[in-house]
Amino acid sequence: MVIGRPADDGSQRRAEEALGQSEERFRLLVEGVKDYATFMVDPDGNIASWNIGAERIMGFADHEIVGRHVSDLYQEEDVAAGNPERELGVARSEGRFEEEGWRIRRDGSRFLAIVLLTAVHDADGVLRGFVKVIRDITERRRAEDENRLLEARLQQSQRLESLGQLAGGVAHDFNNLLAAILNYADLITDELGDPDSVKKDIGEIKRAAERAAALTHQLLIFGRLEVVKPEIINLNEVIADLENLLRSTIGEHVDLRFDLADHLWPVKVDPSGIEQVLMNLVVNARDSMSTGGILSIKTKHAEIGDEPAHATSQLARGSYVQLSVSDTGTGMTPEVAAHVFEPFFTTKPKGTGSGLGLATVYGVVIQAGGEVTVHTEPDEGTTVRIYLPATAEVAVRVPEQPAPSVVESRGETILLVEDEDQVREPTSRTLARRGYRVLEASGGYEALTVASKHNGTIDLLLTDVVMPQMSGKELAEQLGRLRPEIRVLFMSGYLADLLERGAIAAGIPFLEKPFTALQLLKQVRGVLDFGQRADNRPVVHS
Repeated sequence: MVIGRPADDGSQRRAEEALGQSEERFRLLVEGVKDYATFMVDPDGNIASWNIGAERIMGFADHEIVGRHVSDLYQEEDVAAGNPERELGVARSEGRFEEEGWRIRRDGSRFLAIVLLTAVHDADGVLRGFVKVIRDITERRRAEDENRLLEARLQQSQRLESLGQLAGGVAHDFNNLLAAILNYADLITDELGDPDSVKKDIGEIKRAAERAAALTHQLLIFGRLEVVKPEIINLNEVIADLENLLRSTIGEHVDLRFDLADHLWPVKVDPSGIEQVLMNLVVNARDSMSTGGILSIKTKHAEIGDEPAHATSQLARGSYVQLSVSDTGTGMTPEVAAHVFEPFFTTKPKGTGSGLGLATVYGVVIQAGGEVTVHTEPDEGTTVRIYLPATAEVAVRVPEQPAPSVVESRGETILLVEDEDQVREPTSRTLARRGYRVLEASGGYEALTVASKHNGTIDLLLTDVVMPQMSGKELAEQLGRLRPEIRVLFMSGYLADLLERGAIAAGIPFLEKPFTALQLLKQVRGVLDFGQRADNRPVVHS
């Protein structure tokens, strides 16, 4: 009877084989990982293994680095500061070391890395070495930084868009008030005759209203609600034409320098808008250099490909002309720079700036399909860079229409439609004083009733565009069917928004509010003399 048999040591052998196979699979797995530098370090800090990821990231082949001390992977100043030993010491005492920081490759290039060092102990708790993992996160961090910048740029764009809509609404209502002020001032001046003192006071009223009108003009530019008249131009030529004015503006204490590219590509933009851009940027630069400095204006070609011109760029791929205005002035903090394009934001002393200079720059550039950026640091100066799309179009000279002379009426009848009493009343009086017969209405339906009751010819419909119940466009269409002989002159405070929304068609006669009596009479006479009838028949004067 067999009461016992020796233990079979095959299970132990199988366990050892399984362990060996497991270690081999782990080795192969680690060595095959390409995205992480993973290697073993013995208790003394010597490199014992080296995977393909370590070779790719660090730049050493395994036969070049295995057996060397881990400190060979550090810069001399890191070794002198004891950083390699610090990492090993923390891992020995705490079992794990982890940090994010800059590392250096074999070729000397730096990269941002996450470093993880883990102590490895056997079953008896004896330290057998360390596993070190290094991950290159340079590109990831760059992408995160760019995303944050793009998000900040998007938020700024949305904020400026909202401010632009608000500015347009304010300018629309304000323009009606200014039109009333200007027209009443003209009427009073006509009625007074010669009293110089009173006429002088009225002149001041008109100048104040005209300055206010200029401010609303800048608001509309910022909100991209201003009609632009783009032309094919060369920025270098615009800069050259303005050079004398720019030099007289900045004064002798500022050194004005130009660096203009040869054979500069043409751009399609409103020339008057570009002149405003240059003047506003130059004035801002001058004001930041009260004790003198250097102001540089530069043009160059810029090709935008898959990689943008700068981290926050939203420019489409293509060819651009870059205009840079740089100064050596006081510069701005990031907090201030984040608001420079907002209307009424200014760092100038009270009463010395409207806060609309850079807002106007922003509006002109964005409306032209470009982009504007500000690079600035306190006490390091400021550089404003503008990118405008280059164009392959060729400039075509269009002959100017003959300017109408302001003459008395030829007995024409005008149907004036305006829902604002303060605008309609002085406009009617101004026209009547020049011999026009004026029919008035405060809205579209009332205008149709007035027209149906009038037995004679109505030569011109002068109407506001935005009115309750019926728009000026709808009124013109209905009235044109009833009276084919009528011509139309629209008036409003901001044409660009009306064109975009289809409220009126492009190329039609338009009177921009606020207007003076002279502007009103010129425009009315021009439409009556050269305008097109609703039935498209030519105008014939007897």
